[in-house]
Amino acid sequence: MRNALLLLFVATTSVTPRAQETRISELPRRDQIARVEIVRGLIPWYTPDELLSRISEYYPTGEKYIERQPFQYGRFILNSGKTVEWRAANAFSIAINTGSGEKLFKLNENDPLFLVWDKAGKEGYINSRGQTVIKPQFDKVTDFSEGLAAVLIGEKWGYINRGGVVIIKPRWKPNDRHTAAANPFKEGTAVVVEYATWAEDGDSYFCGYIDTSGHYIVKPQLRRECRAFNEGLAWVVTDERDKDGVRVKKDELNWGGYIDKKGAWIIKPALYRAGDFVNGIARVRKYSYPEEKWYFIDKSGSSIPDKEAIGRQEALKTDPKAKPALVLKRLKLLTIGERPNSRNIYGYENGSGKYVWLSPDAERHLDEAWIRENFRSP
Repeated sequence: MRNALLLLFVATTSVTPRAQETRISELPRRDQIARVEIVRGLIPWYTPDELLSRISEYYPTGEKYIERQPFQYGRFILNSGKTVEWRAANAFSIAINTGSGEKLFKLNENDPLFLVWDKAGKEGYINSRGQTVIKPQFDKVTDFSEGLAAVLIGEKWGYINRGGVVIIKPRWKPNDRHTAAANPFKEGTAVVVEYATWAEDGDSYFCGYIDTSGHYIVKPQLRRECRAFNEGLAWVVTDERDKDGVRVKKDELNWGGYIDKKGAWIIKPALYRAGDFVNGIARVRKYSYPEEKWYFIDKSGSSIPDKEAIGRQEALKTDPKAKPALVLKRLKLLTIGERPNSRNIYGYENGSGKYVWLSPDAERHLDEAWIRENFRSP
């Protein structure tokens, strides 16, 4: 992990009208921010969605500012229409001008949490040191995203916070299409599936989008695909049927476009394939085989020259992600277990080659000398 650098808030020319600028003493809350814009930067420490997803995890620090390069520049566009400019010189903190001086907000080092289970098969989480953070109590858990994780309680999916508290009550049932009923949060929203169906001419499901309080911001509709929001837009594939329930476009199973967080079509569903928006540019394809030419569009749906589009997307490339603090490894395969789905023998190995967690009953099946040498009790 790179050492955190200190920041110097440097005044720059803003393209935002000065009348709209606002000065604040603290960072805006997540629910006050409409979007994040990246102005420019020598190194892209943040993408807009990453910064927006982590904003609530920042806290002020009294550290002094030291001039360091390179910087990244951006701004928060508030729901009120006003803007707050920020600067970053590393991936761990940002600074804003409060009007009475510069203020640095440093990112809490959020220790990642890792899935574990107990003898009964219930699931919970440990931290990178192997300490239990949320005791196994759920029927199934997923990775945390934006401070929330989808969990299965009985026959329904809901969401918990990092303290293990249920924040969004379970209400989404698993489906026979094996489509995830509750998906990770991104940009403050998550895709949820109310119902999924099998069909001879292709499967569909009723999917919508919720906010972090669990309220629908886009109500579920019959779709062929609902993708997570990226830079304020989400790729959605329609499912058009006539009054008798027969699919209208059997020959082309995918006709998609992009919606905003109110569910309105920003780019109408006339595309065959598409990627997510990156720095305002998306790669799309209008026709199926054999006309497979891909091209780039902006958020208005207008075509962008390939060279310009690739350059804009390359500008947001970040350093390779750091290796995970723990790696789950299977240590032994049991062909006969005392109970069904025993998961065999697994362990989490840290960067030093030591194991900080072993699955239930591991000591019964692993050599004691190996455990003494390789296992480090939290």
